[in-house]
Amino acid sequence: QIVEVAKDPSKSHPYRQKEVIEEVNAKIGELTLNQYDIQCVNRIYGVKSRAEYFYRGEVPGSPSQYSKAFVDWIVRQYERDKQFFRRARDKNRAIKSGS
Repeated sequence: QIVEVAKDPSKSHPYRQKEVIEEVNAKIGELTLNQYDIQCVNRIYGVKSRAEYFYRGEVPGSPSQYSKAFVDWIVRQYERDKQFFRRARDKNRAIKSGS
């Protein structure tokens, strides 16, 4: 028998988009990440379908919440590829234009 324990999203996913941007910018230093960058990463990498990175409450109007694992993942991606955010923007533009 499996017992599922409810998780507190304020602990497992403590960051709103604003805090994700602040955390990533603080860790990376030389970059100024913005909301559009997060939106592109969300779309291209399917972040909103990954429970370990993203949580949205059931109550209408609940804010999107992100985990520390998401912040760490973004930082790792950027450290591996300094063009990570530019590539996400380019891919997003291509999807929007139908290319």
